Amino acid sequence: MGVDEGQVETLVLPLSGWVFQWRHDGWWREVDPDQYRDELAGVFTSSGDEWVRWTGTVHRLARGGWALHPRWQMVYDELPEGCTPRVVLDDGTVPPIIVVGQVWVCEWVSVPQPATVTVGAEQWVMPFGRRPEYLGPDYEG
Repeated sequence: MGVDEGQVETLVLPLSGWVFQWRHDGWWREVDPDQYRDELAGVFTSSGDEWVRWTGTVHRLARGGWALHPRWQMVYDELPEGCTPRVVLDDGTVPPIIVVGQVWVCEWVSVPQPATVTVGAEQWVMPFGRRPEYLGPDYEG
């Protein structure tokens, strides 16, 4: 998009390698590690469509899901002014929040389990760990 790299803050998550970027003009994006690696190597040039303007509102975004084995899970969103996000897993664990620009991210490794997310006055449960009905009772993924 012709943005000077000096105007972009980049966060590479330690567990998943997922990448979050914040531009100083108020736009942000999240991309998978493979795409980011390819962009750095010049193999792939982003069209810039991944970038979204920061609105300061809560969108309830997450990655992860259902599995029998431990894997990384993640919740993330825009950081509204004056808010401190908090995530509490069903087992009581409180994973750390990482901030880049005006975006917050929380990732952890565990067997998928519900996570209660609080941002400002809003609170909701991300239902990680709920077995999708379409898998059927015998699927062991």
